[in-house]
Amino acid sequence: MKIAQRCQVELEFGKTKLPAFFTRKSGFAVDYEIDTPAELAKAFYGKQDMGLGGGMLVTNPIPEEYSMDADVINKAIDEAVEEAKASLCSVGR
Repeated sequence: MKIAQRCQVELEFGKTKLPAFFTRKSGFAVDYEIDTPAELAKAFYGKQDMGLGGGMLVTNPIPEEYSMDADVINKAIDEAVEEAKASLCSVGR
């Protein structure tokens, strides 16, 4: 389920793609691009003034020099998930 489908607005500073942990790429798009703190404040207060429920997810990508390769991270996550599944299956035996 996409985050926005749960009444949450996705905002990103200076990008149109949602970053992930330790990498600038997640493969997901954001709803709105915000370029300045003033624009963010305006969006936040506008949402409140309209009485809209739900949350507001504001993301800011990790600086390029500290960003890890998204493929490396996704491979590690996939391997960890498979190990967890195998571990859970062996517990019931």
